[in-house]
Amino acid sequence: EGKTWMWRRGELGPVSMAEAVFWAWALCRVLEEAKQMVLIGYSGYISSFWNQMDLLTSIAVIGVAVMRMATELGRALNGYITSQTVQQILAVLGRDGAYYSFDDDQAAEANEWSRNLYAVVVLLVYLRFFDLLTYSPRLGVLTIIIKRMMDDVLSWAAVVGCVPLGVSMAFAVLMPADNSRPEFLLKPFFLPFWGLVGEVDVERFFDHFASGGDDMPTELLLPFLLFIYSFFATVIFVNLLIAQMSSTYEQVRENSERFWVFDRVTLIAEYKDNRDVLPAPLNIIDMLIIDPIKLLRYCCRGCGPARNQSTQG
Repeated sequence: EGKTWMWRRGELGPVSMAEAVFWAWALCRVLEEAKQMVLIGYSGYISSFWNQMDLLTSIAVIGVAVMRMATELGRALNGYITSQTVQQILAVLGRDGAYYSFDDDQAAEANEWSRNLYAVVVLLVYLRFFDLLTYSPRLGVLTIIIKRMMDDVLSWAAVVGCVPLGVSMAFAVLMPADNSRPEFLLKPFFLPFWGLVGEVDVERFFDHFASGGDDMPTELLLPFLLFIYSFFATVIFVNLLIAQMSSTYEQVRENSERFWVFDRVTLIAEYKDNRDVLPAPLNIIDMLIIDPIKLLRYCCRGCGPARNQSTQG
């Protein structure tokens, strides 16, 4: 059983040097994002999709670092707390030593959360490279098309979302026995949403009545709802989204150069005005040396007119 758990979940060892370097890089990125937020204001910062992704990445990395360090600290203190001397002191004070200990189950749970957060961080970091593709004329246009299509997906989901939700409620009412399945995402409520991507398990609906008995009219109504919904989901809804994306593609292609130039100028202006000269983690040099000099110049410039007026007076 232990080998099966290790194969399925794995185990994070102690904090390595590479992990500490990654945290240092992430901290420099957090400082850069905070500096950019101060320069352009919170509303201007959060209005950018890529800034939202950077903020989410920073929060995930901070969460991983806190969990990993808390786990290592708990393991270190566990050996100290379980020592005979400390146990005797806690017994004199009337405290339960087990309450203060950090067992293997707690460490495994913390490692599981850390591993999942690391997976989210890796995904967000690689998706961030989409923004850099804007420099290329050919690839930049494709990234613009993808961003416009994401807006189409959101509007499409707002329009057709009521139908899968209504069918989900109907399936949950008609299949009460399946609501107790241990697989959360395979319960009847989620089956219509799987149907939007073509995952419809027809045999499961007929297995629901395999035990026999008089299930009328459910035995007729449930397959009928499944057929009607599958037809609308795969023929009408999906083709509506494809048609909407095709229209967006043609609109962007007709004005591709104008869209690309605008996005490229926006990207260059961001790195020119609101970013550090050096990338993370080298931007710590910029923050420790260049930024204090700029702040000193700004303060001296502000004090200059007041000093001149006092001298003239």
